[in-house]
Amino acid sequence: MFKRTTWILLGLAVACLLGYFLLDNIQQLRQEQQAERARLFHFATDTIARIEIRQQKEGEPVRGSGAEYLEILLERNPEEEGSHWRIVGPIQSAALDFPIEQLLNTFSRLTPQITLEGATDLAAFGLDQPRHQIALFPKEGDPYRLAIGNDNFDGSGFYAQPEGGQVVLLSSAQKGSLLPSLLALRDKTLLQFDTAEVKALQVQLAEAEPEVVRLQRQD
Repeated sequence: MFKRTTWILLGLAVACLLGYFLLDNIQQLRQEQQAERARLFHFATDTIARIEIRQQKEGEPVRGSGAEYLEILLERNPEEEGSHWRIVGPIQSAALDFPIEQLLNTFSRLTPQITLEGATDLAAFGLDQPRHQIALFPKEGDPYRLAIGNDNFDGSGFYAQPEGGQVVLLSSAQKGSLLPSLLALRDKTLLQFDTAEVKALQVQLAEAEPEVVRLQRQD
């Protein structure tokens, strides 16, 4: 009788544990589904072929038609060409992959803190003449566009509006990744070579009577 009771209690304990983990997994799945539905955009980052960033230049007035903008254009390179991205405007240059991938990841995970349903006075949020605009062009289909306006009263967030969507408040922590500078995007590597192939090195100092240092690799 004692053994039978013990086995019954053990079975109930196992069933409770299994039920707890099953319920926890169901709740986590629901939360993930809710978070996915709450996102502004739904796309895979590797499908984006072109990025257009329109930024208001530093020192310009907050709003107004006289403000000057910098337009940064990025295009994805074929995989076999090393860097995945290239700057095609306003300069021609190789681009660093990290800030671009960071931009794409942040953009794909944008989730509103607040959605201002029915807001029509875009000027109140700086969205009648947006300070910044971002457009992601996939290999196929329509682009994903986001207009960025003013910060909120305490600077903890900023107002934005997806094309054809409602005005939303986004976390200020995401703003830096969405708006990298041209300098941050540009690959600043001067020379690319395989260091193992270098056989000799010469250094000449810029002086009236320069000292020359020569180094030779030994076998």
